[in-house]
Amino acid sequence: MNYHMWNFMIMQFVLVLLGMCTFAVDPCAIDARLGLAFTMVLAINVFQILLVENLPEMGDLSRLQWFTIMNTIVLGLMAVESVVVCNCSIEYNALLDTQRRLKQYVNDADAILCAVRLQRAARRRQLRRASSSSSSSSSSSSSAAAAEGDVEAGAEPSLVRRTRAAIERAEADEENPSRVTLYVLKRKLERLRMRCVAGIAVWGDLVSAVLIFPVLLALATGLSLGGVLDNLRSEA
Repeated sequence: MNYHMWNFMIMQFVLVLLGMCTFAVDPCAIDARLGLAFTMVLAINVFQILLVENLPEMGDLSRLQWFTIMNTIVLGLMAVESVVVCNCSIEYNALLDTQRRLKQYVNDADAILCAVRLQRAARRRQLRRASSSSSSSSSSSSSAAAAEGDVEAGAEPSLVRRTRAAIERAEADEENPSRVTLYVLKRKLERLRMRCVAGIAVWGDLVSAVLIFPVLLALATGLSLGGVLDNLRSEA
C-alpha cells in the first residue's frame, strides 16, 4: 500500500493542487482556464486507467479508485466555476464600462443642456394638460410643437420621440398602481442579480481558492487516506 499511496495518491493530490492554479488566471481568459482544468482531468484519468490495470478485480471500488473519482469531480467543478466566473466578469466589466460612459456624458455641457430642455418641455406639457383637460387633443399637439422647439437645437428627433414616449408611459403608469408595483419589483430583482454578479466576479475565485476547493480536496484525501491507513494496520 505504500507503493500505491506514494505513486498514486500523492501524485493525484499534486495534480489537483496544480489545477487550482486556474484561479490565478484572468477570469476573462476562459480558454486558458478551461485548458488547464481539462488537462488535469485527463491526467487524473490516466491514473484511473493505471489503477484498473494494476489492481485486482473486485466487486467494489477500492479507496484509491474512489479518490481518483472524487479528484475528477473536483477538477470538473473547477471548470464549471471558471465558466460561471468568466460570464459574471464579462457582465460586470460591461456594467463598469457603462458607468464610466455615463459619467463622461453626464458631465458634458451639451448633454446637460439637452436634458434641461427635455425636462422643460415635459413640464409644459403636464401644465397644459392639467389646465385644459377638456381640449386634450389640441393641447397635446401644441405641447409636442413646444417640445420640438425646445430640443431642436441640441437633441436629435429620435431622442425627442423616445423621451416623449417615456413621458407618456410614465403618465399612464401613474394611473395603474399594479404596473408601478411590478416595475419596482423588477428593478429590485435586477439590482439583486447585479449584486450577485458583481460578488461572483470580484470574490468568486478568492473564495473558491481559499475555502471551497481546499475543503473538498481535504475531504477526499482524508476519506481515502483513512482507508489506506486501515489497510496498512491490518497488514501489520
